[in-house]
Amino acid sequence: QTEVGKLTPASIRDIALKRQDIHYPKPRVVTLTQATEVGTVYRPDELKAISATCKELGLHLHMDGARFSNACAFLGCSPAELSWKAGVDVLCFGGTKNGMAVGEAILFFNRDLAEDFDYR
Repeated sequence: QTEVGKLTPASIRDIALKRQDIHYPKPRVVTLTQATEVGTVYRPDELKAISATCKELGLHLHMDGARFSNACAFLGCSPAELSWKAGVDVLCFGGTKNGMAVGEAILFFNRDLAEDFDYR
C-alpha cells in the first residue's frame, strides 16, 4: 500500500522476492493502472524505472489503460511515451473510458506475448 496508489520499483521487488518456496506463487507479470484508481498518474521516468525492475526480475509489465487518455493529456505526453517507449509490454485500452462509444483494444508491444493470444 502507498499513499498515492502507485507501485514503485521497491514495492515490486519486495513482493516479487517475498518468498521463493513451493507454497508461494511465482510472479510473472506486474499490472498497473494508468491513471490509477485514486487519480494519480505514472510519469514516463517512473514507468521506465518500473520496467527496468520488471526486466531485472524476469517479469512482464502490463498496463491497464482505463484512463490512459486522461494521463496523456494531464502529463502532456504522447501515448508512445507512456507505453512502449517506457517499457510497457502490453497495454489494454478501454475504449469507453477513453472517449469511444464502444470497444476495447489490447496492444502487444512485446510480440512474443501475443503468440496464441487468439486461443486463450
